[in-house]
Parts: sequence; structure tokens; C-alpha cells
Amino acid sequence: MFNKINQKKELEEMPLSVDKPYISSHPWYVEEWYDDDIIKAMHDSGIYFNEINFKIAKEAVKDIFKNLETRNEILRKSVESAFRNQYVKTDDLQYQKALSQTEFSMKGAAELPGGVFIIYNATFDVSDYEDDKESIITCYYDSMSDFEEAYPDHILNAIFAECIFEQMLSEESVKTVVVNTEEEAERLLQKLISEDSMLF
Repeated sequence: MFNKINQKKELEEMPLSVDKPYISSHPWYVEEWYDDDIIKAMHDSGIYFNEINFKIAKEAVKDIFKNLETRNEILRKSVESAFRNQYVKTDDLQYQKALSQTEFSMKGAAELPGGVFIIYNATFDVSDYEDDKESIITCYYDSMSDFEEAYPDHILNAIFAECIFEQMLSEESVKTVVVNTEEEAERLLQKLISEDSMLF
């Protein structure tokens, strides 16, 4: 089962530069801007071109490269949109798709004693679990405030959905499939994801 406390700790300790074989220290995108770009902007804005106006325009645009706040926000939103309406890997053998701000589709597997793996899935609205929220959350966190302070507001429902999903295995009504190996579990999960289908 996924340990939410460990996840919080890992997020807090995550370095800005991660040592992984697929992570490069080289820039992944480099821009080149030329005087012609400024001239075109002046032309499109109806500004008469001459040396004085060109120097004023060139000086004016330098600051757009100094303040990265806007660009970083655009980058964040672009990354976020890339995963919208897609199943996102949230843990080993666990995937989540946001259907709305509060509704989620989850697919996952857990290892049982004896080394077999149980596959299960569910679609649910976290709003339906509001009355039990504190008891669910405190299985993973010391308190509700600890949970709420661990993540940005816009992903709290997604984390809550993971907590709900993991506890569903204890419910007798949850239908499951058992496979013998982790590889079989992953293959079945990927099949369900590619077909956007449920086990039952």
C-alpha cells in the first residue's frame, strides 16, 4: 500500500535537480531572439522604425527575459494540461484519472501474502466520503491540518481519492481479480487503461 507520510516526506526533500538516468543537466529548450523579431513587433504595432525607436524597443523587451514567474506558470499549466483526462501514475501499480474536480477513476493492484497480486478499480466522487474524511485521512496523516498543509489546494482532492481507493480493498463489495506476478498485474492495468474500461 502507498505510504502517504513517506510521499509527503519525499516531496519536502525532493531536490530541484534529480539524479536519474533520464534526467539531463543540459537545457531542454533554448530560445534565440533576433533584432528582426523586434522590428516585426514594431511593424505589427504601427511604430515607425528608426534607430532611436529601435533602441527604445530593444531596451523595453529585455525585462521579459529576467522575470520567469509568468513563464514558469505557463510551464506548470502546460504540464498540468498534458495529464488532464489521462490516467496518471500515482504509485507503483496505481493510476488515477480526474473526471472532474471531485470525481476520479482509479485502477490499481496490491500484493497479498504469498506473493500474488489483487487487481481492483473504482470510479467515485470524493464528496460522497466527506463525512468519513477525517477518519480516512488520519490513517495516513497525524491530523487534517497536517494533510492540508502537505499539498497545494488544487491537488488535495486527488490525494484524498488515493486514500479512499486504497482503503476500498477492505470492503467486501469491491470486485477483484487475482494474478500471480507483478508483471501480470501491470499488463492488466495497462490493458484497462488503454481501453478505458473497468474489470466488471
